Amino acid sequence: LGKNRRCFAFFHPSLPNVPLVFVHVALLPVIAESMNQIDVLTAAAENNDESSSPSSSISTSFDLDGGPACAVFYSINSTQSGLSGVELGTFLIKRVCRELKQEFPHMDTFATLSPIPRFRKWLETKLLHGGVKFQDNDLLTEGERQDLTRVLECGDDAREVPRALMTCLDDSNWYKNESIAECLRPVLMRLAAQYLVLEKHRSRPLDGVAKFHVRNGAEMFQLNWLPGTSRKRI
Repeated sequence: LGKNRRCFAFFHPSLPNVPLVFVHVALLPVIAESMNQIDVLTAAAENNDESSSPSSSISTSFDLDGGPACAVFYSINSTQSGLSGVELGTFLIKRVCRELKQEFPHMDTFATLSPIPRFRKWLETKLLHGGVKFQDNDLLTEGERQDLTRVLECGDDAREVPRALMTCLDDSNWYKNESIAECLRPVLMRLAAQYLVLEKHRSRPLDGVAKFHVRNGAEMFQLNWLPGTSRKRI
């Protein structure tokens, strides 16, 4: 894992070689905005050399004297489907926070770099397949429709623009087109904020990941643009 990354897990005597749940943590000077930033910062800190990644535009400054200021949880996994519903992840994260605080007394920030796994489904339902009850023809503003019509080269019909948008997102390399990415960024960031903050189920966040963290006392600090570029992204 390296000096500035940790992996914590819960085990049970019945499965001594298989963790029930495990979490990966990066020890950083700031809250990371992407997996790439985690890679750059942890590598720079491990080498204690600010020039360890000269090709990156990310600042790699890391004050080792007082220890890392921030712990960023970037992956948590449960291995036993039969234990779904048991709050092992909650207990593990809280235990890890206590352990790290003891090791690094000056550490004052604990954050997660979390995905929004159901955002794509929500967006598609709202734009195309929600029917009378769930579809929202006003989800996109008039200005956003005009910008999307121009960049995606589609008609400005009320249904043509949403179809073109979802078709664009089906291409795993859409973000590599600068004009498309520049146009989609404010649209998707606004809609993601709406989804996380306003969309509720029984007064709790509709998104399962957000619900998990809010229930544990967390708050949404920031939305990050393209924090990861794996095939599981939007």
